[in-house]
Amino acid sequence: MFPIYFKPNTDLNYNHTITQHDGVIPYDICDVCINDCKNFQKGKSKHEHLWKAQFDSTLIIDINHIIYQTLNNFWNEFVNKTNIKIDFIEYYEVKKYVVGDFFESHRDNYFTLDSKIDRKINLILQLSEKNNYEGGDLSIGKYTVSRNKGTVILFPATYMHEVTKITKGVRYSLIGHAWGPNWI
Repeated sequence: MFPIYFKPNTDLNYNHTITQHDGVIPYDICDVCINDCKNFQKGKSKHEHLWKAQFDSTLIIDINHIIYQTLNNFWNEFVNKTNIKIDFIEYYEVKKYVVGDFFESHRDNYFTLDSKIDRKINLILQLSEKNNYEGGDLSIGKYTVSRNKGTVILFPATYMHEVTKITKGVRYSLIGHAWGPNWI
């Protein structure tokens, strides 16, 4: 029989495991990421039965692109801070949100029992000027992320997060996901 205990006190405040670097990526690198992405495809959630999303999206598949080297230190810092083991990072994805686009509250991990690997960490880079759009706020739980261009945020993929509906203009962001051994 398993031991029986009272539920332990847990801290459900996301803030201690969210790392935000406000405006640290140079504007010219943000602009390169947007300008290099010409083949946007209309995106919808592959898991429409769980949450709804609408945006345009494209991958940066050139691993020699300046953004891969630029963001590497942020991954390393977050892994060292959290002790989350990762094995690889997906190709970066640039998302374009136009009027009416959004991404409902969701998690990016899979928690599958039949897999030995899962998404562990999210990285989001704000590519747009904050005044170029209205709506489009990124929230992680109750934590609202800076809209300043060049801001990098990292957080566990298990955290609920959303992008509110764009009401004016265009929002660009870069998304990265790191994978590692299953949480379970």
